[in-house]
Amino acid sequence: MCALMVEAEVLRGAQSLLAQAELTDAELDFLATGHLSCDDARE
Repeated sequence: MCALMVEAEVLRGAQSLLAQAELTDAELDFLATGHLSCDDARE
């Protein structure tokens, strides 16, 4: 589980994007921690 904070003006757009999103484990890790793994940094 993760929490994202957005401005109220873009809340509906953010909710729509998240509903459509298929994030990888690496992307979820980055969103949760703000850190890229070594493998991701090379891409």
